[in-house]
Amino acid sequence: MRYEKKVLTLSIALGALLAAWALGTIFSPERIAARSESSTLAKGKAADAASIELSSPGSAAISLAKASGSWTLADGSARLPVQTSRVDNLLDSLYKPGRLRVAARSKAAWADFQLEEGKAKRIVVKDASGKVLADVSAGGYGPTGSEIYLRREGSEVSYAADSAIASYAGYGRTAWLDLAVIGGAVVADVQGVSVRSSIALAGKGKPALSLDW
Repeated sequence: MRYEKKVLTLSIALGALLAAWALGTIFSPERIAARSESSTLAKGKAADAASIELSSPGSAAISLAKASGSWTLADGSARLPVQTSRVDNLLDSLYKPGRLRVAARSKAAWADFQLEEGKAKRIVVKDASGKVLADVSAGGYGPTGSEIYLRREGSEVSYAADSAIASYAGYGRTAWLDLAVIGGAVVADVQGVSVRSSIALAGKGKPALSLDW
């Protein structure tokens, strides 16, 4: 074999080996697992979220809705102001790429992770048209306490993820309410305060006692 043909043959063989090595590296089980662990729990964009439903076993469901850029909590027919920063943090935990480790692929494992229907905490996020952006159930904590078991609605796969998201699904309504009386006003800008109140005295026909000051 001529020298040029030997060089060409060796070059082709080397190229084939390099291609096989590259493909083996890209599609290795370790690389595939690493890519599958980096994921978000919601679709679309956080800015698209218009309503959030939080449910926890044994507690009343919490309904949050956004109108004119502000979030409120439904309390019967009333809408109460909500801490915007807390809602933003919840959405960030759903939309920020995080590591999701597959814990099980069968529904049979849900009981071990406290992910069964009626026992898991649930977070459902929808856009203004009612389209579901996220539907996540949170179950029990992992062995280290730093991770919690999750599953997406419509899938039997269970994941172990950062436990921070559990705090949003497990707290009651008072944790969401914005209890500031004067909202975002700066104390130094307040020039005066007035209070109006009255107490109806006992007895028919007796006038109310005014407590204005």
